[in-house]
Amino acid sequence: MQIKFTIDDSLLAHARALSGLRETGSLVHAALQALIVREASLRLASLPVARRGSHYDVPRPDFDL
Repeated sequence: MQIKFTIDDSLLAHARALSGLRETGSLVHAALQALIVREASLRLASLPVARRGSHYDVPRPDFDL
C-alpha cells in the first residue's frame, strides 16, 4: 500500500540515526511495529491483577517457565 504523509526532517534523521535503518519504508514499518508492541504491553499492564481467591485467579503451572 502506498501512503503519502509529511514527516519532520529532524525527527526522521534522529530515527534513522538511532535505528540504523536508511530506507524510509523500513523505518516507518519498524516504527509501526514498535508502536503496536508498546500499546499492547500497556493494555496488558492495565488488566486486573490476579489475586488468589478472586474471580481473576488464573491456574498457575506446576513448573517454572
